[in-house]
This record gives sequence, C-alpha cells and structure tokens, in this order.
Amino acid sequence: MVCCDFSLYDYAPSKVAPIIFLVVFLVSTIHHVYLNAYYKSWKITATLPWGGTLFVAGFIMREISAFKTHHLPIFIASTVLLLVAPPVYALTNYIILGRVLYYVPYLSPINPGRVVSTFVAIDVVVGILSANGGARIIQTNSTDSVEAGQSMLRASILLQVIAFFLFVLL
Repeated sequence: MVCCDFSLYDYAPSKVAPIIFLVVFLVSTIHHVYLNAYYKSWKITATLPWGGTLFVAGFIMREISAFKTHHLPIFIASTVLLLVAPPVYALTNYIILGRVLYYVPYLSPINPGRVVSTFVAIDVVVGILSANGGARIIQTNSTDSVEAGQSMLRASILLQVIAFFLFVLL
C-alpha cells in the first residue's frame, strides 16, 4: 500500500475526539431505539435513531480518516455523513413541535399541519444554497465565482438563522 505525504485536512485531525463522540452518539442511539420500541413512538421520533446512526457512521469514518488523511473516499463519506445528520435531528424537532401545536392550535401562529412542511422546505433551500455555494468555491479558479459561492454560503447561513429564530418563536 502506497502512502502519501499530503493530507486532505488543513489541520492534524484528532484521533480521540471521534471516538468520544462515537460512544456518546452510539449510547444515545441505542437509548432512543429502546425508548421508541418501549413506547411504540416510531411515528413521531423515528428520526432520532436515524440521525444518531448517521452520526455514528460519520464518526467511524472520521476516525478512520484521522489515520488515513490522504484517502479521499473516506474523507468524503465522513464529511457527508456528519453534514447530513443535524438536519435529521432538526426534523425531529419540527415533527414534535407540529404535534404539540396540533393539540393546542390556538397557540400556533401558523397551521399546525404546515409546521413540518414549512421548516423542512426552508432546510431544503438552505441545503441547496450551501451545496451550490461550496461547489462554486471549490470547483473554480475565477474570483467572481468564488465570491458568488461565498455569497451563497452567507445567504444560507442567514436563512438558517432566520429559520431557527422563527422556530424558537413558535
């Protein structure tokens, strides 16, 4: 096996932190699977074990990538898994808030049935802006394209902050 002298990371990746987070998310995922099975709440909180599984797989890939810093497929897998997991956890929050507002609709400023679809749509737009902005920054040498990508990333962060603010207001 040929080893390279370069690293895909701009820093020396920690070899301990992924293990710690892996254990924490594994325990949390197992606990949520148990609670979902015990209380038969798969319809409402099934996304918690799903998100936890994505985090566990992401931290396994990150630990492997910490030792093989030149291996691109492992680096991509760890990055994608760790970026996909938080929106899944956010989906759980949206589902629970929608369910709570369904039982107290007079406290909801929007239709409780539209809470999940509204926030998921915002998250999809944020994800698309982030992906396109990151792709523009990485794939080009043009200054205009890099600036456009940075602007898209700023817009996605701003939209995400607004969505979190609106979520807290509900």
